[in-house]
Amino acid sequence: MRCATDGPDARPRRSRVAVVRRTTANLALAMGVMATAVSLGILVGQLGRALIGG
Repeated sequence: MRCATDGPDARPRRSRVAVVRRTTANLALAMGVMATAVSLGILVGQLGRALIGG
């Protein structure tokens, strides 16, 4: 439904499916980045412990 304030050339709202799809993709990307950061942190920690501990 359009509001009375919308002009004749007002774009229709983005479909819910498109919004959910984009949000899901962003969440998946963020989770992947966080998992990579955690893995690198663990790897660097292990490497540092091995170098310091001898």
